[in-house]
Amino acid sequence: MKILSCYIDNFGKLHNMKCSLKDGFNMMNADNGWGKSTFGAFIRTMFYGMNQKKSGAKFDKWDYRRNYQPWQGGKFGGCITFEYKNKEYRLERYFGSKISEDTFSLIDLKTMQVSNDFGPQIGQEIFGIDGEGFERSAYIPQNELFIEANDSINNRLLGLVEDENDMSRFSVAIKALDKARRELVKTGGRG
Repeated sequence: MKILSCYIDNFGKLHNMKCSLKDGFNMMNADNGWGKSTFGAFIRTMFYGMNQKKSGAKFDKWDYRRNYQPWQGGKFGGCITFEYKNKEYRLERYFGSKISEDTFSLIDLKTMQVSNDFGPQIGQEIFGIDGEGFERSAYIPQNELFIEANDSINNRLLGLVEDENDMSRFSVAIKALDKARRELVKTGGRG
């Protein structure tokens, strides 16, 4: 996948920014406060959306909706133009104060029509890892150079995920094994 351009609209400190990323490794080098972390959060939220977290007084750096929502209110988001498997798309997402106010749109740039090639979980579909895995592998902020693996990353690196249903089948199998184990414990291990 290659990101061709980004348009950021009212997302944190970044306003109407345009950029292009080359295929492979890209490094951003700018002064503190420029918006490098905000840009990384923007890429993540465009491909994975934003979860709705419970509001609280404590700051949570992963609560993108609360941290990047404009102080004056309103929607925020933008679009990313990217190429994947020789097709060009424009991914547009805008976020409100609640998930129900979020919008997702994917346009095939050849036909200029809405594309159904991917759904709102486009990051999972293209990269084969979940949002948390993306945060821990594809974007590494300067102050967080430690890398922790999660199940999504481990499965991807080990080649265990061949299609999107593998993880759900794995979860069903684990639940069935756990249920059988609990039944054996109930009978005092005499099974």
